[in-house]
Amino acid sequence: MNSGSDTEEEEIVERGNHEEWCMCDNCTNMDTHVERVCCHDLTPCLNKLVEAITEYNHVVPYMCLCEHPGFILNCLYREVLDNAWLSYKQQYGQNGFEDVNINK
Repeated sequence: MNSGSDTEEEEIVERGNHEEWCMCDNCTNMDTHVERVCCHDLTPCLNKLVEAITEYNHVVPYMCLCEHPGFILNCLYREVLDNAWLSYKQQYGQNGFEDVNINK
Protein backbone atom coordinates (compact mmCIF):
# COMPACT_ATOMS: atom_id res chain seq x y z
CA MET A 1 0.00 0.00 0.00
CA ASN A 2 1.36 3.43 -0.91
CA SER A 3 1.16 5.98 1.87
CA GLY A 4 -0.25 9.40 1.11
CA SER A 5 -2.34 8.28 -1.83
CA ASP A 6 -6.10 8.43 -1.87
CA THR A 7 -6.83 6.43 -5.03
CA GLU A 8 -8.72 3.19 -4.63
CA GLU A 9 -6.35 1.32 -6.92
CA GLU A 10 -3.40 2.07 -4.66
CA GLU A 11 -5.30 1.21 -1.48
CA ILE A 12 -5.87 -2.40 -2.50
CA VAL A 13 -3.98 -4.56 -0.05
CA GLU A 14 -1.81 -7.53 -0.91
CA ARG A 15 -4.04 -10.48 -1.66
CA GLY A 16 -3.65 -14.21 -1.64
CA ASN A 17 -5.25 -16.70 -3.98
CA HIS A 18 -7.99 -15.96 -6.49
CA GLU A 19 -10.87 -16.97 -4.24
CA GLU A 20 -9.82 -14.41 -1.63
CA TRP A 21 -9.95 -11.31 -3.80
CA CYS A 22 -12.34 -11.85 -6.73
CA MET A 23 -15.93 -10.99 -5.79
CA CYS A 24 -17.51 -11.15 -9.26
CA ASP A 25 -16.34 -14.70 -10.12
CA ASN A 26 -15.00 -13.46 -13.43
CA CYS A 27 -11.45 -12.28 -12.64
CA THR A 28 -8.33 -13.97 -13.89
CA ASN A 29 -5.69 -14.69 -11.29
CA MET A 30 -2.76 -12.30 -11.68
CA ASP A 31 0.90 -12.65 -10.76
CA THR A 32 1.20 -9.60 -8.51
CA HIS A 33 -1.05 -8.16 -5.81
CA VAL A 34 -1.12 -4.81 -7.63
CA GLU A 35 -2.81 -6.49 -10.60
CA ARG A 36 -5.36 -8.32 -8.47
CA VAL A 37 -8.24 -5.91 -8.79
CA CYS A 38 -11.87 -6.95 -9.06
CA CYS A 39 -14.52 -4.65 -10.54
CA HIS A 40 -16.17 -4.79 -7.10
CA ASP A 41 -13.10 -3.05 -5.63
CA LEU A 42 -13.65 0.14 -7.62
CA THR A 43 -16.50 2.50 -6.82
CA PRO A 44 -17.02 3.68 -10.45
CA CYS A 45 -17.43 0.06 -11.57
CA LEU A 46 -19.90 -0.71 -8.79
CA ASN A 47 -21.82 2.44 -9.67
CA LYS A 48 -22.17 1.21 -13.26
CA LEU A 49 -23.54 -2.13 -12.05
CA VAL A 50 -26.09 -0.36 -9.83
CA GLU A 51 -26.91 2.11 -12.62
CA ALA A 52 -27.90 -0.75 -14.93
CA ILE A 53 -30.69 -1.63 -12.53
CA THR A 54 -31.74 1.80 -11.28
CA GLU A 55 -31.41 3.86 -14.46
CA TYR A 56 -31.94 1.33 -17.24
CA ASN A 57 -34.32 -1.06 -15.49
CA HIS A 58 -32.33 -4.21 -16.17
CA VAL A 59 -34.12 -6.95 -14.30
CA VAL A 60 -31.17 -9.25 -13.75
CA PRO A 61 -28.35 -7.67 -11.73
CA TYR A 62 -24.93 -7.95 -13.31
CA MET A 63 -22.35 -9.56 -11.07
CA CYS A 64 -19.39 -8.37 -13.16
CA LEU A 65 -18.68 -5.21 -15.13
CA CYS A 66 -17.83 -7.43 -18.13
CA GLU A 67 -21.52 -8.48 -18.25
CA HIS A 68 -22.77 -4.88 -18.41
CA PRO A 69 -24.28 -4.05 -21.83
CA GLY A 70 -22.26 -0.83 -22.05
CA PHE A 71 -19.02 -2.75 -21.61
CA ILE A 72 -20.03 -5.33 -24.18
CA LEU A 73 -21.05 -2.74 -26.78
CA ASN A 74 -18.08 -0.42 -26.27
CA CYS A 75 -15.22 -2.76 -25.49
CA LEU A 76 -15.82 -6.03 -27.29
CA TYR A 77 -16.57 -4.90 -30.84
CA ARG A 78 -13.54 -4.29 -33.01
CA GLU A 79 -15.29 -1.63 -35.11
CA VAL A 80 -16.11 0.41 -32.02
CA LEU A 81 -12.54 0.13 -30.76
CA ASP A 82 -11.17 1.12 -34.20
CA ASN A 83 -13.39 4.22 -34.24
CA ALA A 84 -12.37 5.15 -30.69
CA TRP A 85 -8.70 4.79 -31.62
CA LEU A 86 -9.09 6.98 -34.71
CA SER A 87 -10.94 9.60 -32.67
CA TYR A 88 -8.24 9.54 -30.00
CA LYS A 89 -5.48 9.99 -32.60
CA GLN A 90 -7.39 12.88 -34.21
CA GLN A 91 -7.94 14.62 -30.89
CA TYR A 92 -4.48 14.18 -29.37
CA GLY A 93 -2.19 13.53 -32.34
CA GLN A 94 1.39 12.68 -31.45
CA ASN A 95 0.90 14.21 -27.97
CA GLY A 96 -1.35 11.28 -27.09
CA PHE A 97 1.61 8.93 -27.23
CA GLU A 98 4.04 10.87 -25.05
CA ASP A 99 2.89 9.41 -21.74
CA VAL A 100 4.85 6.20 -21.22
CA ASN A 101 2.35 5.12 -18.53
CA ILE A 102 -0.69 5.44 -20.80
CA ASN A 103 -1.99 1.96 -19.89
CA LYS A 104 -1.41 2.28 -16.15
